[in-house]
Amino acid sequence: PMHSRILILFTLLIITNCDEILDIFPPEIDLISPKDRVLIENSAIFIVTASDNKGLDRVEFSLADEATGNKVEETFTTEPYEIELTNIQTWKQIQFEAVAYDDVGNWSVVEKQYLIQTSVDNAKLKVLSPNGGEIWQTGSTKVIRWSSEDVVGSISIELFRSNNFITKITNSTNNNGAFDWVIPDALSANTNYKIKVSWNEYASIYDESDSFFSITKPTSTNSMINND
Repeated sequence: PMHSRILILFTLLIITNCDEILDIFPPEIDLISPKDRVLIENSAIFIVTASDNKGLDRVEFSLADEATGNKVEETFTTEPYEIELTNIQTWKQIQFEAVAYDDVGNWSVVEKQYLIQTSVDNAKLKVLSPNGGEIWQTGSTKVIRWSSEDVVGSISIELFRSNNFITKITNSTNNNGAFDWVIPDALSANTNYKIKVSWNEYASIYDESDSFFSITKPTSTNSMINND
């Protein structure tokens, strides 16, 4: 009878809607490969596993390099969830992201940033200012400047006196070549300060001022610098 068919369709509709309402669990996704932080080969297979309690709809891959503009995107609806990338050594870095979606729109993401061996080998930082001989005053704002090659991501800036660590000026700032530093009043007047700039992603890549610079106090005794 028509009434029964309508009732069955209505019941199925309710069940379907209930499944969608009750499915609050996002998919599970894990990065399988590559595990190493630095990619030393010219090719690699990026692999994730993904599953869902109800039903997995798709997995979207994105590999991007902000420095070169390289980008690869692909969507998978069935296993295996993997993509092979070649010519890796022409990239500067790889920002990897994979997003798994279930049938009702819940999603989970896995991300990792990879460094490229050739970029690490060629990476350089150079402190431009203060690089020796400058006289900066406490309470003032000065621009710390540096140049870089093949350094992606953030950098840190530290202050040293007589080659001894004094303070972290910033734990992390964009590698844009300039940082506005408000020189703390608490710093003592001295002639033997240096700045050190380091790559947060690879701490062995750094540079420091070639020679000492001076910090003075904003008083009439600026010329009386403590050399202790």
